[in-house]
Amino acid sequence: MAHRAALLVHGLRPAAPAGAADRHWRPISEMLLAHWPEPTPADGTKKAEAGLGILDRPCYFYVMRAHRAFGWAVFLFDELAITGSMAPDAMGATPFDSGGLWLGRIDPIRGPAEAHRLFSKEQVPLRCWRSKFEDYMNANYVDPKDYVRGDPPVHGVDAITKRSPPNESRAWTWEVRYVSRLASTWLRLERAYMHQDDYEEYFNWLASSDYEDEDVREIARIAATKVVHDDNPTPLAKAKAILLERI
Repeated sequence: MAHRAALLVHGLRPAAPAGAADRHWRPISEMLLAHWPEPTPADGTKKAEAGLGILDRPCYFYVMRAHRAFGWAVFLFDELAITGSMAPDAMGATPFDSGGLWLGRIDPIRGPAEAHRLFSKEQVPLRCWRSKFEDYMNANYVDPKDYVRGDPPVHGVDAITKRSPPNESRAWTWEVRYVSRLASTWLRLERAYMHQDDYEEYFNWLASSDYEDEDVREIARIAATKVVHDDNPTPLAKAKAILLERI
């Protein structure tokens, strides 16, 4: 696989609480504008960050994988520069979903001590995640499209069961974590996918939001070239198809 091929995938969950329109739509604006404010994580993510020592409330991405749990709207990002130029202590990436690890959803890892040991052993800095991911792909997949589809690796991480069930694809999907200041600097939106109705409703919300007119015009400009918005197939299916082409 080419060293620069991998895209970072950030998907949004499909449901928002009633009456929370601002919280529902604002993340789309921030990603289109590349502002990346500090996220407000779900309770499970907060617990994982505290337990695993993940600092600074990062933004989470899967590498070349779009997952159904985060398929309401899907955003694909590339990095603007070679990550080798980043600070050596800028973290990080793991060959599994960190939240799933901490919450006991990756078999057979159980208990905080075991989860923390595995996380500490497998975490790699941002500056070298691409080379580590490429090594992982070469060692585990004859056809790299099998990774995009969510199939188990040949070897993977020794401590993790590489079967489905008991595990599912997040047990062997690479996760990259960018703190907001680095995401705003290093990541470029490649493409986004939304349902047509959601796209229209988003722009109705945007017109009455507290965004400045200049920002609204910039969002509209970016959306015109970067956001695909129809329902055949779904945003998740479209993102998966692009990732299969790109791998």
